[in-house]
This record gives sequence, structure tokens and C-alpha cells, in this order.
Amino acid sequence: MKNQSLILLVVAAGCGLVAMLGVKKAISNNAVEQEETVQVLSAVADIQVGNRLDELNTKFVEVAVSKAPEGAITSLEEIAERSLKVPVMPGDWILKSKLTEKGEIGAVASIPPGMAVVTIPVDATTSHSGMMRPGNRVDLLLTYDDNSSGRNVKKMITVMEFVEVFAVDARIYGIDKEGDQLAKNISLLVEPEQGKVVNLAKRLGELSTMLRPNGDMTLSGKTEISEEFLSSALSGAGHRNRSVMESRGSDVDIEFNGESSLDESLSQELARTPASGPEPSAPVKLAQLDNPNVWTMEIYEGDNVRLEAIELPMSAEAPAASNWNMWDLLK
Repeated sequence: MKNQSLILLVVAAGCGLVAMLGVKKAISNNAVEQEETVQVLSAVADIQVGNRLDELNTKFVEVAVSKAPEGAITSLEEIAERSLKVPVMPGDWILKSKLTEKGEIGAVASIPPGMAVVTIPVDATTSHSGMMRPGNRVDLLLTYDDNSSGRNVKKMITVMEFVEVFAVDARIYGIDKEGDQLAKNISLLVEPEQGKVVNLAKRLGELSTMLRPNGDMTLSGKTEISEEFLSSALSGAGHRNRSVMESRGSDVDIEFNGESSLDESLSQELARTPASGPEPSAPVKLAQLDNPNVWTMEIYEGDNVRLEAIELPMSAEAPAASNWNMWDLLK
């Protein structure tokens, strides 16, 4: 009996020793095979497009190298002077592909490459009573005065169709889609050449918009200002009536092309040949009566003749030539 207990004790001690060695070896292997970790930038708050990244809306999280996402941000230098191109939520990784180029912070970060933003004035009516939102599509219409026929005629053309509304006042697409019935400006996303057309159209007349469904890509009319229209408008048929100075007949033509300086315009005006005044219908004659102290003037007023008798306030003798003046007599 005593021998059996001793044998069991030895066996138990051997099993414990084997188990201890196994655990020690396993721990040693895990320590050798443990992966390296890396600090990866993660969002801790909702961050909208164009917002600057800092320690208030991001933090570094330690993860294994094998689990780190591709393009992860691992240092603050990588986000200096950059902002997000897409919105992120808390817990999202901040990746290089989501960042703008250096210096692109704010609204410019939301402008796609190759595009531009042009702004036009609106009111409660042209902004469709506040129903217009960033991201909507509109047709841009131009109403102008056509004077080519010699009389003022209101006309309307379509400048562009299916243009995306980039912003309503300061509310930018992708950041805030709320409209405002008191909006004063809307910004449109256009190509650079189209932006020139829109800015020119603002000078030629009044711009208005027409809301379109986002899925409707149907083009129904002219989508740009043609050369024929520009020729007509800039010659006085599209944007303003001729001024008094432009309408005045003379041998010198003054061009208002926006490039002439004030000095040049004044020089052209001074170079005009003064127009001769209308010839009098009949010369004014002075009829001297028998009374030397009373003169009678015949004044011609159109077809009527009026006689005015002027009594001289001096003797009948003629005044000296050196100080005699007709205007003194009329005072």
C-alpha cells in the first residue's frame, strides 16, 4: 500500500513537470512569433469634406502590421495642410486615398478635378422658394433685351442644361444639403470654359434657373451661347441700349469694348468736331424809332414776332465806343 502511494506521487510529479515544460515552451514560441504593431490614424468624430484634421477629431490606434489597412496614416506629417475628400464617421480609418493634396482645405476640396465653380445671384423666386438643394440639377436660362429690330423685345435662351448645384450660399454638396428660401447666391459645378459663358451671360441679362429631376438627362435645347448670339448681343441687340454719347452722330466713333481707358475715351470725345447749331430763322433786327431814347426790338418766336420797346436810361447821345455794351442796356 505504501509502495503504491509512492508510485502515484512520482507519476504525478512527472506529469506536472512535463506540463510545466510544455507551457513554458508555448509561451516562449508566442513571444518569438508576436507581430510588430503600428500606430494608425482613426477618426473619433464625424468629419465632413474639407474639414481640417487634428487631434480633436482623430487619434492613433495601435494595430498589428498585418491588420493595418493599405494607405493608412501613421504620422501627423502626412495630414499637414490636407483635408478629407469624403466624409468619415467615428472609427473609420483615415487613409491617404481619402485626403486632398496639400493646401486643398475647405470648399475647394470638394471640386472634382477638371471642374470649376461659378456663382450667380438668386432670390426667393429663382431659388424656387428654398426648394433648391446642393446636388440638384438645373437648367440655366438667360433673359435679355433684343434691340436689333429698333424696338425693345424681351427674349430668352437656354445657356446650359442639367448643371449640378454645387452650393446654395455657403452650404456645399456633401456637407449640408439643406436649402434656404433667403439664399442670395448659388454656385454651379461647370467646366472652366462653361464658367466663362456663365459669367458673360450675367453681364448680358438676367439669369434664372429651372429645376430638373436628377435622373433626367434629356437635353431639350441649345446648351451654350452661340457666336451668332454674341455678335448680336455685343453690337447692342442683347445687353443694353445705346447711350446718348454712342447715339450722337459724328465723324468719330467711340467703341465701348471694356478695354479702353478713361483717358482714351475722353480723348476720343474731345476729338469730336462740334456740331454747328441751328441757323436762325431770321436775323434779329433793331428798329430805331423817331424817339432817340426808345429802341424797339423785333423778337422772332417761331412764326410769331414780338416787339419790345426799350427806353434808354441815358441821354440820346450815343455812349462812347469804349464802354458801350448792349447787355448793359438790357439789365
